[in-house]
Amino acid sequence: MISEMPPTFYLEDPSLPVQTVIPVVGLQPSHTQKRVEFVSFAPSPTYKVTEHRVPDNLEDMMPSVVAELENRPWFLKFMEDVGRGEKKGVFVVALGALVITSGIAGFEFGVRGGRDVKELWQKVRTFLEERKEKG
Repeated sequence: MISEMPPTFYLEDPSLPVQTVIPVVGLQPSHTQKRVEFVSFAPSPTYKVTEHRVPDNLEDMMPSVVAELENRPWFLKFMEDVGRGEKKGVFVVALGALVITSGIAGFEFGVRGGRDVKELWQKVRTFLEERKEKG
C-alpha cells in the first residue's frame, strides 16, 4: 500500500504545501520501451533495437486522480491562486503517484522536472465538466 508523504508547507500560508506526493494507484509515467529483435547469426550475431515512447496514463487515471485531489482542500485554493497568477508550480506523473511542487521551488527544478500545474488544472476541470454533463 502506498502511503502519502507528509507535505512541506508555505511559511506565509500553512494551509498550502510547497510539495506533496499524492498516491494514485495505477498511475504510470511516460517511459521509453525498448524491443530487441534477433536478426541473424552470420557472420556474427546481429540484433535490431527499436525504441518506442509510451505516454503516461494520466488521462486514463483521471477518475482516481480527481478523487484524490477532491480529498485535499488545499488543492482548490492553490489552483485559485495559480489562476490569479499569485502562485506557480509544476507536477510530475510518477509511478503510483502525482507529485505537485509549487512556488519558486517548482521552477528551480525547471520545466525538465515537470509540467506546468495549469495543465493539470485544465485536465481536472475538463474531467469535472464531462462528469457533470453525464449526470
